[in-house]
Amino acid sequence: KLRRGNDRKREYTLKAGVLGTDLTAEGPIGGVEGGSYLANFRYSTLSLLDQAGIVDFQGVPTYSDGAFNVVLPTRGAGRFSIWGLGGDSQILQEDRGVADDTLFSRADFGSRMGVGGLTHTLMLGDKGFLYSTLSISGHGSSTVYEEDPAPGEDVLQLRHTDALDRWTVRASTVHNHRVNAALTARSGIILSRDHFRMRSASWQEDAQDLVTTLDGDGRAGTLQAFTSWKWRTSERWTLIGGMHLLHFGLNGSNSLEPRMAVKWQQRPDRSWSLAAGLHSRTEALTTYLAEDVDANGTVFRPNEDLGLTRAAHLVLGLDQRLAEDVQLRVEAYYQHLYDQPVEKDPASAFVL
Repeated sequence: KLRRGNDRKREYTLKAGVLGTDLTAEGPIGGVEGGSYLANFRYSTLSLLDQAGIVDFQGVPTYSDGAFNVVLPTRGAGRFSIWGLGGDSQILQEDRGVADDTLFSRADFGSRMGVGGLTHTLMLGDKGFLYSTLSISGHGSSTVYEEDPAPGEDVLQLRHTDALDRWTVRASTVHNHRVNAALTARSGIILSRDHFRMRSASWQEDAQDLVTTLDGDGRAGTLQAFTSWKWRTSERWTLIGGMHLLHFGLNGSNSLEPRMAVKWQQRPDRSWSLAAGLHSRTEALTTYLAEDVDANGTVFRPNEDLGLTRAAHLVLGLDQRLAEDVQLRVEAYYQHLYDQPVEKDPASAFVL
């Protein structure tokens, strides 16, 4: 969670360390009471030292990242926050001869990630609020490998390249309502749309050329809805219950999952809790959209109708305060897995 900027005065911070050089700016937004901004940028110090010739070793990481958070309160329409963070990194590794510094090969590895969105908080009287978020997030990686077929000539040829990108668009809203001093209810819905793109090509000696070995993309939607309540029945007992729905749009899989917990405050410094529930999840989108070729040469997706991976959980917990600022928590955890994806081969023990 990104912190809010200082809404009273402007501040600027510059920090330099071995791993990174960090610049932060924050302050109030003129004309907006309670409004603020926060911006941060960081760059690899080792990369700067490498470019200046101060350090000299293989595989110096080059990276940069940044984040921002703009908070805009309104008089009657709630509080809006526009935020984001992201970064990229790259590392270059070269295989050189020890004696004559001959370049044999070079590998360039890169990765990147980013997330940004709009958040809205609306107070509903003195007993509830509505919290909504619209966001887009993504991450990716790439590899480029070059090789000198005739070492000493310093003529590198591309031998392998790959790239994997994934991104998700998500919208969610949560309604929290305090019925009375003992009972609180919460309900929400989450919609997401996942995308991926994969590319890979490798050098084939037979063809004497770079041949594409993977070229695919796909998308799928997910719907989640939930409702829960927390009821403090007495000074010692608290009950929590709820229901969670998961719908996977790619193949229509559904899961309705009840969950329940109880807490007993045995004495002021000790409490016991017991929780049970069903949980399910989808696998990586690439698993469902993986393609194969049958004996007739027809391309098909063997995992497209794969169901949800499911589990039942039971947790017993003890919270014990040992001192004023020392807390001990011990949990016994049981997990029962079922409907797990496995290989068709009955002799295989592989499971996702």
